[in-house]
Amino acid sequence: MVQDFKPSLDVVGLSPLRRFSGVLDNYKGVPGKDEQTGREYMSVEFNFKDLEVIEATELYPFPIAQLRIGYSTSSSTRWGVFAKSCKRVLGPTADIDLLVGKKQEWAFQTGKVRTRVEQAGPDGAVNQVWTDVEQDCWQVIAVEGVSPPEDLTSHIIDLADGKTEAAWNQALFADEKFRTRSDLVTDLTERKLLDALMLGGRLTRDAEGVLHKV
Repeated sequence: MVQDFKPSLDVVGLSPLRRFSGVLDNYKGVPGKDEQTGREYMSVEFNFKDLEVIEATELYPFPIAQLRIGYSTSSSTRWGVFAKSCKRVLGPTADIDLLVGKKQEWAFQTGKVRTRVEQAGPDGAVNQVWTDVEQDCWQVIAVEGVSPPEDLTSHIIDLADGKTEAAWNQALFADEKFRTRSDLVTDLTERKLLDALMLGGRLTRDAEGVLHKV
């Protein structure tokens, strides 16, 4: 086990737990190796104490919990979803050490992850292609004593209303509130922000390509 490994937030062993609160006692890097491919990888193990179960798939009577999330610097992974949740709660300059020793709430809930799926081509051949899919991922919901950053969703939607996507992008990059939020800037540059708002029913786009708030 790697004791001095510190994962970055810039970019899971399953448990019956689905939502809980507890104190993060420590975290550590745990290396592994895929027996089939020989590929080496790193996971991050989180150890909790003083556990309070909010939701679980079966009875969980223990006061501790141990969770692992595969580590990657890509934002389109389970670690990327986890990292984004940390920044949503702790702020865009979040450091993972800010979680240690604090009571916090985690939930195993839907996030967008890039993965390979089988898809039939025009010739009938089945190929594997990369696509974004919704998968359950561990996410930080709240940390005791920490006020989450301002929710800019309504502000962002107001800036979009009546504009084309290109004009909206220009307005966002000119907006001081938006520019200071690296997590939102990343979502915009990766073309995830508009998709999320449209899928969530907060924005629509007409035949001329103009966005409208709902």
